[in-house]
Amino acid sequence: MGHAVRSLAALILAAAILICGNGLQNTLLAVRANLEGFPFWQIGLLTSAYFVGFIAGCQQTPAIVRSAGHIRAFTALASIASASALAHAIAVDSVVWVGLRVITGFSLAGVQMIIESWINEKTPNEARGKVLASYRIVDLGATMAGQGLLAVASPEGFILFAIISILISLSLVPVALTKSSAPQPIAEAKLDLKKLTAVSPLAAFGSFAVGAANGAF
Repeated sequence: MGHAVRSLAALILAAAILICGNGLQNTLLAVRANLEGFPFWQIGLLTSAYFVGFIAGCQQTPAIVRSAGHIRAFTALASIASASALAHAIAVDSVVWVGLRVITGFSLAGVQMIIESWINEKTPNEARGKVLASYRIVDLGATMAGQGLLAVASPEGFILFAIISILISLSLVPVALTKSSAPQPIAEAKLDLKKLTAVSPLAAFGSFAVGAANGAF
């Protein structure tokens, strides 16, 4: 398992930096929107808009990867996410922010999908559970660290948005320099809720309930 993790260290590092930036962004936007006097329903809409983009990104990323390759697709999507983070500070407007959240969700879904499919393909079956568990520890730890960065500067200023952009941009470096060979292009992603529910009704309902509870929290 140790060898498998070491061979994927660059990708896991990229994920940690990226998720740290996104963790800060998700918390910062809710706090800043409240300080700007956005109604609560608009703050909820901002959160929901991210996941609209996220679903679209999961569906469209395979085509982008087939066209441009894993590294170039990652570079393009991460650059868009980085620019979007700065745009929030330039245009403090609820309508603009909803659009930016869709763009951010799309981009972040793509880069995470690329990293996770890369890790999944390059991990041998006998180590898969341990490697993915390690990845999830990094995922949750980076999210926590990102939220902690909220204390670095005032949420009313520009600095935190700049930090988000810097972190997302830095996540490009390990992927661009990794020695791990790129995996096969991602197969077409299709969201089939009817089939999913038929295969496991309890899991489908449970996922919906947990997602709704976590989203509200």
